[in-house]
Amino acid sequence: MDDRLKQLEQKIRILEEENSQLAERAEDSLLLGLISDNIQELSSTREIFAIVLEKISILKGIPLCACGQLKGSELVPISMYTAFANEQHLDWCLSLDHSLLNQLENGPLVVQDLEAVTCQLTGHGFAPTTIALIPFATQSIQQGLFIFCDDNPDSNRFQPQLMLLNHVVEMAAAKHDNLHLLKALQQANRELERRVRQRTAQLQKANTELTREIAEKNSSEAALRESRQTLLNVLNSIDATVYVSDMQTNTILFSNQCMNEAFGRELQGEICHQALRGETAPCEQCTNPSLVDAEGSPTGGITWEGINPVNKRWYVNHDRAIKWSDNRLVRLQIATDITDIKQMESQLHQSQKFKAIGTLAGGIAH
Repeated sequence: MDDRLKQLEQKIRILEEENSQLAERAEDSLLLGLISDNIQELSSTREIFAIVLEKISILKGIPLCACGQLKGSELVPISMYTAFANEQHLDWCLSLDHSLLNQLENGPLVVQDLEAVTCQLTGHGFAPTTIALIPFATQSIQQGLFIFCDDNPDSNRFQPQLMLLNHVVEMAAAKHDNLHLLKALQQANRELERRVRQRTAQLQKANTELTREIAEKNSSEAALRESRQTLLNVLNSIDATVYVSDMQTNTILFSNQCMNEAFGRELQGEICHQALRGETAPCEQCTNPSLVDAEGSPTGGITWEGINPVNKRWYVNHDRAIKWSDNRLVRLQIATDITDIKQMESQLHQSQKFKAIGTLAGGIAH
């Protein structure tokens, strides 16, 4: 009977321990969920650390919770929560010897031998007996440290709570990093928007300038077309043959109405010595070489007369080199038909000849 009673008592103790562990785990889960909910919408790094420290201190009954950044062996405070003081911005300092710093490289640490720790809290008699140190790192805090201090000499609470405390610290660090990345992303977005606005303004300015240039170009082209049409009208109204030819290929680029009528067709596009002289090669008397100097610059005009072998008409030809619309040198010839004058000169010469013969014959008769 006694043995069965002892076995029953042992089972009860085991169940009580399991219940206690389950309750503690439930409490830990509740703590993690509560902290996660509380820091979810925060937008300040200090607020994140302050809320985490406050919740742990209150729910776990830890008298002093703090975090800071290590500068060598000294801890520069970031945030603190104390259960024994109304003011939360206390003057305190903490430093660790090199042995503890080396141990922290391996992860969280519970320190009961405080000879390696120097902790001073000005104006308060709080004297910690056990300290839990949990290192962390974020985007902006390279060597961070959470500190949890207990002043109960008979308590060893931190060792079983070390995993929970580490989870809380990791949660705070992750939220800190998310906030840091969010701010960096927002800054990048603002910079991108600024650049987009700047680039848009530049494009708008360039587009306005391009529109203005296009309008000016269109206006210039319209004026040029009008000027060219006016020139063509003038040339076509002249009672003289006018043509323009390429000085390299001898291709006729323009012929006026008078010239087309004189040769019975539109001459543009034909080769000048073939269309105008009936030659298979450039004319021997072609004036092109004399219209430019050794550097290829126009020399001035040349005037000559002759009979055209195709239409048998006499012309006084005025040749010169000019720049065409595409900036190349071309040959311009303006020729006046003097066939009627030549015929009258011939008739006058014939009449004078007959008169001289008559005078000579009359003198011989007498």
